Amino acid sequence: MPKSTNKIFEVTDRGVFQYLESWIITIPKFDNDKKPFDKKTLEDINDKVASNKPGYSIVDGVVGYWKWANKIYFDDSYQIIVDCAPIGNRKNHEFFYDLKVECEKVLDQAEIYLIKIPKKIRVMNYDQFFDAIGFETLVEIEEKEKHYLALEIEKEIESVLLRKGYHTLDTTKINKIEKTIFWERKLDKISFTLKSEINCKEFFDEDGIPDDIEVLPVDRIDRQRQAAKKGKSFITFGEDEFLYFADNPNDYKPLVYADIDESLSYKLNVTPFMLKRYIEQCSEKVFICYLIMREEGLSIKDIEKEFFSIGAFLTVKKGNKKYRREISFSDTIINNPGLKIKDNIENCFNIICNLYESKKLDDDILLFQAKARNEYLYNRYKFLNEYYELFLKTERK
Repeated sequence: MPKSTNKIFEVTDRGVFQYLESWIITIPKFDNDKKPFDKKTLEDINDKVASNKPGYSIVDGVVGYWKWANKIYFDDSYQIIVDCAPIGNRKNHEFFYDLKVECEKVLDQAEIYLIKIPKKIRVMNYDQFFDAIGFETLVEIEEKEKHYLALEIEKEIESVLLRKGYHTLDTTKINKIEKTIFWERKLDKISFTLKSEINCKEFFDEDGIPDDIEVLPVDRIDRQRQAAKKGKSFITFGEDEFLYFADNPNDYKPLVYADIDESLSYKLNVTPFMLKRYIEQCSEKVFICYLIMREEGLSIKDIEKEFFSIGAFLTVKKGNKKYRREISFSDTIINNPGLKIKDNIENCFNIICNLYESKKLDDDILLFQAKARNEYLYNRYKFLNEYYELFLKTERK
């Protein structure tokens, strides 16, 4: 049996336990007069869970019976079940308590039944564990070695999840003809060398990877910068693993909260989004591109910023040449009157930049997650390729 623990994962002799807490809220389908609730009302409840949690399950056809004044009553309901990482459960409690109160008000019920199961355990084998924390498929190793590797990862799980001290070794081999990469990398404080074989055939034509294109590991920004300065084109591998962040213990949290009514929402296709989150994510998207430019040595004055309802421009000028990075937003909600979407996004962006420039943006986890959400590594290599292509080639001539 598993031990009592506050850890997210626990390695056993036969596999790995993942510790979760489960929240179950029971939603009636009919009002007190046995009239069915409006379909949209129930969909809005489901949408609120979907837009705030990574996933949920629904159990339909839940029938509850109770006795009152010598008469038997029953309800036809459904249950929304959400499994969450136990860390940061104060935020879980706040969300579900607020949801319960809101449902009681909207559905005009004396009580909406909410329960929490504090200890729920997901049982995984070692390969499922490695997959859960985002490792690319590892080269086949013995079960005993998997066990020892899992034990080392368990001891340094926070460092592993944040991909701190992540380094691709020089023993990594790239076969341009076979279009495969034998990838060896080390994680700080982990003695094992992680080995994977990556198949790149779907990305290239039958002749293989062209000789004039360098294939570089995603964590080696130094080598990417050197290639860009020499005017060489390059591609990167390993983005998914490098940026992976396993089940977010704090759920979604932006770099800066938008000062806007949380109840405002819209739908993009069939997926619900809260307008507040949309504002926060758009501002983060622009900031990550700004951050890359600053990390590459551009000053604050070098970067001109323009915001529109559907996107933003970050522009760098040198002489008569101009580099422009275009960041696109969704155009789904731009016609909503009175929401001041552009102003809200620009305001959030400016707050994030002020925190960053004053060295007060010091939450590693939040910044890492913002990078992961906004394809930091892809955007960085895109900038390196385009910026150096435009400016440095001219300087070399």
